[in-house]
Amino acid sequence: MKTLKASLLDAVYGWALDNQFTPYLVAVADYPGIEVPESAVDQGTVVLNIHPRAVRDFVLDDDFVTFSARFSGQARTVSVPVAAVTALYAQENGEGVSFALPEPPADPTGTRPAAGDRPALKIVK
Repeated sequence: MKTLKASLLDAVYGWALDNQFTPYLVAVADYPGIEVPESAVDQGTVVLNIHPRAVRDFVLDDDFVTFSARFSGQARTVSVPVAAVTALYAQENGEGVSFALPEPPADPTGTRPAAGDRPALKIVK
């Protein structure tokens, strides 16, 4: 099942392209797993033009937004965790969708907790 956030990003991206707008993606630059050129980072945020004229091999799935683009003439692969995305909007009119600043994952290494460390439900009376 596709997550709500990924579905909203996909919908706004499609809407922007359908209306000949330029979609821009905004993300937290220091989120674990993000791979963007340092030159694209400004005050902890990265703003990326994701129009098909600006990128190649664009993929938006439940977990990541990935594509390749040129930065200062150099081809680079960009990977942004969907969880790190704070907005997707049309450059021309500013319309789009925004999200609260993300909380970093509890375990950025991606390893699973030991069986005894798993969260558990408890009854509250």
